[in-house]
Amino acid sequence: MAFKSFNLLNISPKLLIILLVILLTWVLPGSQRVVRVENNIGFLGLNLNGLPLPEAKGKVIEKIREFENEKILIKYEGMKEMFIRSKFLKIDVEKTLEDLFLFHREPSIYYSRLDFEKMIADSQLPLIISDLAFTEVLKGNTVINVILTPMQILKKDLFIMPIRGAQLPDKKAHLPNAPRPYRAGIHRGVDFFTGHVGVPINSSTEIYSVYDGEIIRIDHNYKDITKQEWKNLSLESIRKGFTSPENLDIFMGRQIHIKHGNGIKTVYAHLSWVRSDLKVGDKVYQGELIGRAGNSGTGGSFIHLHFEIWIDDEFLGKGLPFKQARELYEYYFREWQ
Repeated sequence: MAFKSFNLLNISPKLLIILLVILLTWVLPGSQRVVRVENNIGFLGLNLNGLPLPEAKGKVIEKIREFENEKILIKYEGMKEMFIRSKFLKIDVEKTLEDLFLFHREPSIYYSRLDFEKMIADSQLPLIISDLAFTEVLKGNTVINVILTPMQILKKDLFIMPIRGAQLPDKKAHLPNAPRPYRAGIHRGVDFFTGHVGVPINSSTEIYSVYDGEIIRIDHNYKDITKQEWKNLSLESIRKGFTSPENLDIFMGRQIHIKHGNGIKTVYAHLSWVRSDLKVGDKVYQGELIGRAGNSGTGGSFIHLHFEIWIDDEFLGKGLPFKQARELYEYYFREWQ
């Protein structure tokens, strides 16, 4: 095959000028083509506009490393933990450079929620703060003082049932806000009766703490009321048109109250027995045996557990319709493991 000889004289003047410009820019000694960043590009507070491309890329890489190694301080109720952002941050350097300088778009910074929760779980901080702390990290904060409201503390699947294997009742009379005509009042919690919660309830039914907490009341030296005393209290309440706090406490029978912090407490009532070794101020843990079901304070009615959750002096589900009150309780309880 014969090749035609290349002759510069055969090239048009216009093309020749273009070739010479390319030659002067890229080939001749001492000549350097400088590509600068345009289009208002910035990253993690860096202003990259007008910088030579190699320098801009170098600054981005340096900033990523600095950002990944930045320390984050999380504080909660006197506890402090310091973390390095790289424990839960994933930045793809090559993709970041490509996004910035090739596609001229904002790069993605991926925070791993699972890695963040594992980091909190491995620390001294309670896992329950992870939602709020993670939100603050996404806002760019590096010093995070977590203050939880009671409803933030009451998160999904927080509690276990106070009776092993039980489920929430589906009977309106056994849920919050159900009327209690015998004392001219309303129900403030959940009743666990045989036939309505999936397991039999009797005087041997064991009651467990639904969550970690501190005992603030436990009735050891309790004397039950007679059926006639119960009737007298009932008539008194009806005559007044309401149940006085003193009478209501008597109607509740033998009780245990447990404080869980941040204005949250649980109440276990009508108990037949409480553990003799427990006292006010003792720490109890989720799933720890605390008593047995009974009918104390009822004048001898059916054995059951009356259970309440209180948040800042208001019972959980107050004012809600039957179905919503049950769903609210259902949201906060999980199965026994």
